[in-house]
Amino acid sequence: MKHLYTLLIGLTVSTFALSQSLERAQMGRADYTRQASNQQINTVGADRDLIYSNDFSNCSDWVLENANDDYDLTDYVSGINFECSTDGPTGPYNGWAGGTAGSPAPAPNFETADNGFLIVDSDLFGAEEAYETTWIENNMATLAAPIDLTGHPAVIVEFANQYRCWDNTADVERCYLEISLDGVNWPDISTLEEDEGFATNTEGDVVGQRWEVFPEADRGWQSDDAEVRRFDITDLAGDQPAVYLRLRWVGQWGYAWMIDDLVVFDTPANDLRVGTYVSHTDYQTSGIWEARSWPYSQTVNMDFGLTAANMGTATQMNSTLNVTINGTDAGTSDGSDIEYSAWDTLRVNYTPMETTGTYDVVYTIASDSVDQYPEDNVASDQYTVSEFSYGRDNGVLAGLSPSDGTVDYLAAVPYDIFFEQTIYGIDVAIMDASEAETDVVCHLFDWVEWNNGGDQYSGLMATTEELAIESNFLWSGDGEVAWYTFAFDDPYTAEANSAVMAVFEHLGGTNVQIGISLDQEDQTIFVYGPFGTGSAYDWYYSTGAYMVRLNLDPNCESSVAVNEIEGEGFALGNAYPNPAGETARVKFNLDHASNVSFQVMDITGALVLNVEEGRLPAGVHSTTLNVEGLTSGLYTYTIIVDGARATSKLVIK
Repeated sequence: MKHLYTLLIGLTVSTFALSQSLERAQMGRADYTRQASNQQINTVGADRDLIYSNDFSNCSDWVLENANDDYDLTDYVSGINFECSTDGPTGPYNGWAGGTAGSPAPAPNFETADNGFLIVDSDLFGAEEAYETTWIENNMATLAAPIDLTGHPAVIVEFANQYRCWDNTADVERCYLEISLDGVNWPDISTLEEDEGFATNTEGDVVGQRWEVFPEADRGWQSDDAEVRRFDITDLAGDQPAVYLRLRWVGQWGYAWMIDDLVVFDTPANDLRVGTYVSHTDYQTSGIWEARSWPYSQTVNMDFGLTAANMGTATQMNSTLNVTINGTDAGTSDGSDIEYSAWDTLRVNYTPMETTGTYDVVYTIASDSVDQYPEDNVASDQYTVSEFSYGRDNGVLAGLSPSDGTVDYLAAVPYDIFFEQTIYGIDVAIMDASEAETDVVCHLFDWVEWNNGGDQYSGLMATTEELAIESNFLWSGDGEVAWYTFAFDDPYTAEANSAVMAVFEHLGGTNVQIGISLDQEDQTIFVYGPFGTGSAYDWYYSTGAYMVRLNLDPNCESSVAVNEIEGEGFALGNAYPNPAGETARVKFNLDHASNVSFQVMDITGALVLNVEEGRLPAGVHSTTLNVEGLTSGLYTYTIIVDGARATSKLVIK
């Protein structure tokens, strides 16, 4: 189904920091492409004859330089360099998976990590040197002696990486591989783009000599540990007697980039791989916004789409995409003949399953040839089908938005409406860094009218009651996501084949932050606020999915502003969700250390669930009531604090 509308107003990306220090300065963002690079590849090692290898056990093999210190380029900061180390990054904000901010991150599990690897620890440098926002780091590690590739007409460079991007929104945080045929003529280190790094080869053709290692990296992006990247340098370096390699980092107080186990080998004949574009709606063709939580009332026939790139020297005949859902075959695409260094988007049309639940999607590409690197022929994806929740996010927190939350703003997420649909409310994940008693509200916009341009509220169709955030309804980011509901007094019925936009508004004054989830396509998630040059108020776009969903449940009730039930030395909050399905989460506040337990009783007063929390310290706490298996109906839940009791209602659906 072709989407009916295209974006007509000019927008820029929002400037939200996701996961590092909330005190860091925000920077302007430029667009970046998500299209697959037909040079870069993500894979694992395989058996092959190596032309050259280097495990970074001896940094004397490399010349370590800084653009300021060694080339007098004063636009860049001095003092930061690559180094060989066996320790992971030690900066104060490292935050790597498996580590905590303020403590050393674990060393990557490179195959030869014990004997050393190359690292630039930008986070450590920025903290130690009292980083200034004007600083740009630019440093490089260059192979001291050239590699002889005579007799090797098609050549691959591969190395293992671990990299975490702090903030690419200023478009200056990059990791590069660059090559030279004489060690003198390199890409200009004051330039950043791949298409600014070209040279003339021996046949007189202008070809690339610079590759961006992580073209998909965005703010907060992190590679998998020991992730391998592979680059075809044939056009310039094939059959050449002296080829120099250079690894270069450019950034503004980033996290860290680590490299190990660099090898050079002959390009295989048959090597098809999955590109960086994978979509279960094939958004780039269909225009259908990709949701991660689909209500079954809005399921339609769609396409799985995926880019397949040929890294092999032979044309990959009859390249196809096969898709399985929860292990069941969902179809195979038409075949495509993909030439060397080219790529194509392969598509499988499918009828989505309307049964509620989680759907694991596996994409596998193949051709008529036996692939020499089959490990990179597979990608995976996941979405859910629910009864009432329509969300573009995947329910997994990637960061907070905005970084300090003190500005007034609108976070907006558009949704396709394929069939007539009544919208009863909007759900938002409000984070516990937000301040209690702050006024917030939600709106529903008509996408077409808003998309045609206008002021802050163009296309406004419905608004909820303004609510004041209560402290017991804030999510710390641990465990299951807590969705807080803003119900419409007058539910809105959207026509079939239309589009609406769910909007959360912080009315200003104090800090309010909401959850932000996985990346989305450019120009598909939006924000209004003072995020432009000179803090100009306007609409901008964000590449992260705000955790703002449509609630299609006719029984939904507002759950942000609630009155706590006061007890002797404690306060009991409402259960959420209520009505509950499998679990209900209840927050409570203790004035002092107390013994706490919960009881759930049915309408007859019979005890059906008892939860012993034990002795808890003073402060805000929460408990999860597991009500799975209980029959639908009205129940009560009671908190018992040192013998004092308070009771509230709970509906199980």
